[in-house]
Amino acid sequence: STQLGNWLLGAAVLLDSWATGMRARALDPDTFSSLDSFMSTVATAGYTVHAWGGGLDHVEIFKVDFAANTCVHLELASPERPMSNGAFAELVTPDKWAVISAERTNDANSCRPQAARLAGAPAIGSKGFITLDSFGSNGLPCRVDIHATVNFQNVTGAERLDADGLRVDGCI
Repeated sequence: STQLGNWLLGAAVLLDSWATGMRARALDPDTFSSLDSFMSTVATAGYTVHAWGGGLDHVEIFKVDFAANTCVHLELASPERPMSNGAFAELVTPDKWAVISAERTNDANSCRPQAARLAGAPAIGSKGFITLDSFGSNGLPCRVDIHATVNFQNVTGAERLDADGLRVDGCI
C-alpha cells in the first residue's frame, strides 16, 4: 500500500506540473515548444526558495536540473527599485522588490541556500514576472510564483523558470 500511495502522489505531482505548464503555455506560447520538452523539464528540474531579512530582505530562487548538471540562482531584494535598463528590465517584480542578480552554474549539487557555488554565467537579459504572496509575521513572502525566461552570458538558449506556489523556506 505504501508503493501505491507513492505512485499516486507521483502521478498527482506530474498532473499538477502538466497543468502549470498548460497555464504557462496559454500565457506565453513560446515557453514550451512541445509537451515532450515540458515533461522532460518537469522530470529533471526542481525549485527551492529561501528568504531572510535584515537591512534588506532577500528571496533566493534556485532551479536545479540534475540531468543537465546545472543550477540557476536568482536573487531578489527589498526595498529596491527595479532597473529601467539592464538584464532585468523586462522582468516584472512586486512593488519595492527587484532582482539584483542571477547566474547559471554547471554544478547541480550546489543548488541550495548557503552552499559554496562556483562562479557562474551572469544574466544578460530576462523577461517575465515574479509574484510574492502570503507574507508571514516576519514580513517575508511565504509563496512565490515565477514565469520567466533568462538568458545567460556564453550559454546557448534561454533558461525557463515556470512554477506556481513555491513554498519559501524562512517564512514564519
